[in-house]
Amino acid sequence: MSIATSRGTKTLLPRRDPEQFWNRLRAEYAAEDSRRWKRLAMLTLTEGVGWPPDRVALAFGLTSRQVNRGLDATRRSLQTRFRPDREEADEGGAGIAEGGRDAPA
Repeated sequence: MSIATSRGTKTLLPRRDPEQFWNRLRAEYAAEDSRRWKRLAMLTLTEGVGWPPDRVALAFGLTSRQVNRGLDATRRSLQTRFRPDREEADEGGAGIAEGGRDAPA
């Protein structure tokens, strides 16, 4: 899958190799920004591990409200920055998102 950054730079995100995926995410999104890394960690704990926001809040020394706002902002930022290219998403059935619906343009 390829993505286009907000600057219009096209890059490929690997689907099978998690190490390669995180390296690319670091280079394209978080770099050395500790706030973005913290938000990615919170998102990973809630989405990947299933921690509720109040547990994430305890781990990071925040309130549940702060965690929820950070998660929402991170989701929006990632969706905007890594929106799939429409023409490539249409090739080979790759335009079908989870749940069987077309991916947003």
